[in-house]
Amino acid sequence: SMASALVASGGGRLVAVLCVDGNGQYLSPCGRCRQILFEHGGNQLQIMTPNGAATMSEFLPWAFGPDDLEKSK
Repeated sequence: SMASALVASGGGRLVAVLCVDGNGQYLSPCGRCRQILFEHGGNQLQIMTPNGAATMSEFLPWAFGPDDLEKSK
């Protein structure tokens, strides 16, 4: 997967994602993928939709990720 390749290559942050089917039609990332994308791109990650770019926070409001673990310490 894209996130696995990112981690294997030394990390970094995702800034934009386009998810399409075999015919090139836009797809909405599934719930599991949304969580993984959030963990590697954060709230400002841009996801292309048929209506233009949307932020990860629009796709996954009230997300819980690695930064929340730091707050609890």
